[in-house]
Amino acid sequence: TMSLPALTPPAFTRRIAFAATAFTAASSTALLHAPSARARAAAPLAAQAPPLTRLALNGRRLVAIGDLHGDFLATVKALELAGVLASDGSWCGGSTVVVQVGDVLDRGDSELAIMRKLRQLSKQAKAAGGDVIVMNGNHEIMNVMGDFRYATPGAFEECRRYAEKKRAKAQAKGEVSSESDAGMDGDDEGMAGGGGGQGVF
Repeated sequence: TMSLPALTPPAFTRRIAFAATAFTAASSTALLHAPSARARAAAPLAAQAPPLTRLALNGRRLVAIGDLHGDFLATVKALELAGVLASDGSWCGGSTVVVQVGDVLDRGDSELAIMRKLRQLSKQAKAAGGDVIVMNGNHEIMNVMGDFRYATPGAFEECRRYAEKKRAKAQAKGEVSSESDAGMDGDDEGMAGGGGGQGVF
């Protein structure tokens, strides 16, 4: 069995914030029913647009990808095999709609790198008439609920590095950054990185 780092309150809050803000739509509902006070406190971070429940393809190609589980290299390979990721890491899928059906989190060390890549591709896909839609799986919900039994030490380290970079960036700007403010946003998502030598485009 794998030993996980002790979950100190800051680490717990940081992990909840990442899970909550990465998957905003469905996570907000789960957070409101979460037993943890920290998870409930993170709920406003996730309260954004209502969840997408229906999508008209209108003749567009549909690709479904699931269970990426923190494996950045497998994610890249799956996207390349689907014909939506160019060798330079950019979207080449045209009007294709990619649906990631959940479980980006847990079991691997590069969760934030995958989330960053999917966000980047979503923007590029929309500009080309396509889309990248990320759904919550049971592992996202488990993390929002504070169940980290499948989170790897490498994933905690990735979160720690990301939070440190975000804090340093905020301090350089003269802003105050707290542990509860560790969610990923559009301005700083580039600070997420692949673990285990996995490069991010």
